[in-house]
Amino acid sequence: MGKYLSDSIAIVSTIDPGAIQNDTTVWSDFVDMSLFGELTNIIEVGDLDTTVTCTLFENTAANNSGATAISGKSAIEIAADDDDKQVILGVQDQECSKRYVGLQCVIGN
Repeated sequence: MGKYLSDSIAIVSTIDPGAIQNDTTVWSDFVDMSLFGELTNIIEVGDLDTTVTCTLFENTAANNSGATAISGKSAIEIAADDDDKQVILGVQDQECSKRYVGLQCVIGN
């Protein structure tokens, strides 16, 4: 392990803020879990007027086509009045039955 935290962690996936609008579903990039032992997703919201539901998905390909929710991982719902919240969704490689993992966020209307 290196001297700095940045020596042992990496940002490998994001959701572009410009893609987030009411009544949409957005996806992060899919991460190849054969390269990592653990994936931590940090979701931050500002001033909300709708719910946001976040779920971890897995797939055999590095995209969301045919992806399925990871068994045993609960979706996190951020309520419309949960302004300025942060939530964390994590998964370890042994919890996955498929190679790639991505985060889906469903933004209500």
